[in-house]
Amino acid sequence: MNPYLIMGEIADAAEAMPRLVGRVHRQPVGTAVPPAFIVLYPEDVVFDATHGRGSDVVNGGFVVLIGKPFERSTAELLGELAAGDGENSIKQALETYGGYTALDELVVKSIQFDVVSLGGVEYMTGVGTLEIIGEGKST
Repeated sequence: MNPYLIMGEIADAAEAMPRLVGRVHRQPVGTAVPPAFIVLYPEDVVFDATHGRGSDVVNGGFVVLIGKPFERSTAELLGELAAGDGENSIKQALETYGGYTALDELVVKSIQFDVVSLGGVEYMTGVGTLEIIGEGKST
């Protein structure tokens, strides 16, 4: 599996969420305007997760920049993005996307929320972890 191709496909899947259309970044960026979805570089690649070259696992993630922490609209969007289903559910959008070719299965494992400062402004963010499984290749 090619992590760069996987990152692009995750971004394509995130574009399916109406609240994030046009606000998805395929890799980490220096600045972003909320709401924004940012695909992170993989944490690691585990080769040969099954016998021989049967499958590999990529542990990756994303950051979603939601908004200012004390605004009602931020709380509403956080609820939509963190829901297990719905048109703006990160879990639903990423796990049910039909256009994956660089991977076989993607699971949204968790989303942790925190307030972070970006350019001197505090924002509510969600950091998600992904488990991505795909076919290993024989050499």
